[in-house]
This record gives sequence, structure tokens and C-alpha cells, in this order.
Amino acid sequence: MNRKMKKCIVLLLGVFLTIGLFAQNCEQLEKENVALKNIIEQNKNEISSLRNQNQVLEKENIYLKEALNLRTSNKETNIQDFVFKINKVEGSSADGKIIIEGLVENIGEVSSMRVASVEIIDPKGNQYKTYTIDVGNTGGAIVDKFQRQIPLKFKIEVDKIVDEMPILAAIVIRTRDRNSFYEKTGVLKNVKVDWK
Repeated sequence: MNRKMKKCIVLLLGVFLTIGLFAQNCEQLEKENVALKNIIEQNKNEISSLRNQNQVLEKENIYLKEALNLRTSNKETNIQDFVFKINKVEGSSADGKIIIEGLVENIGEVSSMRVASVEIIDPKGNQYKTYTIDVGNTGGAIVDKFQRQIPLKFKIEVDKIVDEMPILAAIVIRTRDRNSFYEKTGVLKNVKVDWK
């Protein structure tokens, strides 16, 4: 064999070796690429799962904050065995209404309770009476068997409000046992109103 032939053979062997190594390198890179794609997909699934868990926890957090706000009140009155805690008094300028929300808790024996009426008195001495009362989301003001130490949410709506008063001089809550006409009264004084 002559020299040129040997060079050609060596060159061809070099090219085939390079192609063979390149092919092996490509296969290895493809395998690594597939493995990385799988890892990325797993990470995407984990991120999605964590986002869903975060959304659930955020909703729970909002609910628990609202429950805590209902349970923490600086305005309360006792009417015999019932404690009324006010934690939100909000006025609506557009509707001419004041909404009073809070919790009522029975600290006595299991019994019935009816909120007979509620009056608010503004600083000028004007009185507004209402019978629009919802206790325990029942749509009414009567609780037949009010269990001990289980607070119920209440909502009182007073309409036909003319002036936007910054505070209520008094909130007068009258209750009675369902079978009685004897009313018991509780008064909350100087309650701030948030107008919207």
C-alpha cells in the first residue's frame, strides 16, 4: 500500500470513529434530555399541587380570620343568660340602612330565645326600631333550642336612616322566652358606625 492509501484509510477510520463517538454522545444527550424533561414535568406537577394547597389554605385562613373577628368584640351586653357581642356596625348611604352583626351565646341552660325587637338611638336622640333580625342564619329571630356555649351569628338590619351618624348613642336589644311576653333588655352604648 502506498502512502496515500494509508492516509486515506487512517482518515476514513478517524471519520468513522468520530461519527461513532458523536452518535453515542447524541444518544446519551437524548437520554439526559428525556430525563430532564421528566424532572421538569414532575416539578410542574408539584408546583401545581402546591398552588392548589395554597389556595385551599388561603380560603381557610380567610374563613378563620372572619370567625376570629366574630369572636373578638369589645362591645357586648348580657341579657339574662344570653351574651350579645357586636363586632360590625356598617351603614350604607345608598340604601339608608345600618347592618349590625355579631354573635349571641347562651351561657345558661338550653332554652328558647327570641329577639323581640331592636332599637338604635342616634346622638340627636332619634329612635329607629326594627324587627328585621336573623339569628343563626335561620331567617328569623327565634331559636327554639339554644344550646349552651355554642355561639350563633346574628344580623340586624335597620332601615330608613336619614343621617349618617358616626356613632350610635345606644343599641337596645329586647329578648324574650318564646312562651313569655316578659321582655328582657340589653343596651350597648357609643357604638361606632362604618359608612360605605
